[in-house]
Amino acid sequence: MKLKGTALPGYDVYEYFLILSLPHLLQKEVIEIREDYHKTFETHHKIKGRPSLALALFLQYETMEEKVVNMFQYVASFFAPLEIKLQNFGSFPTHSIYIAVDENSPINSLAKNIRSNAKGLLQVNKETKPMIMLQPHIGIVRKLRPDVFEKSWLKYKDATFNSSFIASEMILLRRLTHYQKWQLVHRFSFENRTLPSIQGKLF
Repeated sequence: MKLKGTALPGYDVYEYFLILSLPHLLQKEVIEIREDYHKTFETHHKIKGRPSLALALFLQYETMEEKVVNMFQYVASFFAPLEIKLQNFGSFPTHSIYIAVDENSPINSLAKNIRSNAKGLLQVNKETKPMIMLQPHIGIVRKLRPDVFEKSWLKYKDATFNSSFIASEMILLRRLTHYQKWQLVHRFSFENRTLPSIQGKLF
């Protein structure tokens, strides 16, 4: 993710990635689907790294990290472990194909909750907008030429894929530059706490 505009001099700006990790066997399945795609169709861009379900991608000053962690901890604490159902394939015409998450999945509520609680915490400046995934998915291929997309989508639009898993936590990663590996910042357990009731003040 690229910084737009300017940042304060002397302060490190990190790229942060909030994800749900996938079980090992599901990761293996996704990697096999990706490899099969690249063997069948001409592409110049491969999605690298372990497959995951992305929730948010953003830039922020390292000095803001504690506040960001506290916000994510607050959000996660009120969610029970999530049952994630994956169903078939979807696309972003005319450039990307992905494994779709069932539209009734609780991950959609989680993503909306993150957006409503962020309140500018995920934005390093006015020009650089955070990416909060309100349509979570697992990427198979992206940055396709339109002609390659149209040709390959014919194969995947009616293909079936079904899987599910329980996510007990979300994970925050960071890196200083695009060329570095992601480093673990924090794990946020879904604790299923009850939201506190709000009582009016007595005068």
